[in-house]
Amino acid sequence: MTKFLLKILITFTVFGGLPIMATAANLNFSPSSGNYKIGDVFSVSVSVASPDKAINAVQANVKFPIDKLTLVSLAKVAG
Repeated sequence: MTKFLLKILITFTVFGGLPIMATAANLNFSPSSGNYKIGDVFSVSVSVASPDKAINAVQANVKFPIDKLTLVSLAKVAG
């Protein structure tokens, strides 16, 4: 049991001391709000901004109430 605890302590010390390399970017929605009626179709642009670092990959989960909204189409625009 003592060797197991020592291994955990060493692992935590080695990996816990490493700096975290991931930085946060901003996920922007445009328009950020609006008033719509049932049956209205509208577009929302989603963009990513990272003011101080270049971005080579993005992953995001956008959740919305599926009983209130339906995704009609999705398009990727290179910028």
